[in-house]
Amino acid sequence: MIAMRQLCVSGPFDAEPGAPGSWRLRQRGSSPATVYLCGFSPPSELGACTALELAWPAAAAGCVVTVRLPSGPLSVPVAAAFVHEPRPDLYRALPLERYEASQARFWRRIFRLVRLPGGRLLIALLANRSRRNAT
Repeated sequence: MIAMRQLCVSGPFDAEPGAPGSWRLRQRGSSPATVYLCGFSPPSELGACTALELAWPAAAAGCVVTVRLPSGPLSVPVAAAFVHEPRPDLYRALPLERYEASQARFWRRIFRLVRLPGGRLLIALLANRSRRNAT
C-alpha cells in the first residue's frame, strides 16, 4: 500500500495565470482557499468545476490534481501544488493581550501622531517632560 496525502477543496474557482506554467485557483466563498499549481494547464471548463482533489503520493514527486466537472472527473499530474486555507479562529484560544477601548484609542492617537511630520519629535518631548515630572 502506498501512503498518500489527500485534500479536497470544493468549487467554484476563479483561475488566474501566474508565472509561465503556474496558476492560482481561488475558491469563491466567505473564507476562500487558494490553490497554487505549477506545471498545470487548466481545462477550458474549469469554471464549471465543482471540486479539486489533490493527492501527493509519498513515493513520487509532484501531485495529482483531479478536477471534478459535470462531464466527469479529469486527473492531471502537476509538478507542485500548494494550498493556502485561511484559519480565522487559529489564535482565538491563545491568551493574547486585548486592549480596552481607552487603551486602543490611546495607541491609535500615538500611531497617528508618529506618521505626521515632526510627530516623533513631539512624542519624544512629551515623554521626556513626563519623565522629568515623575522624578
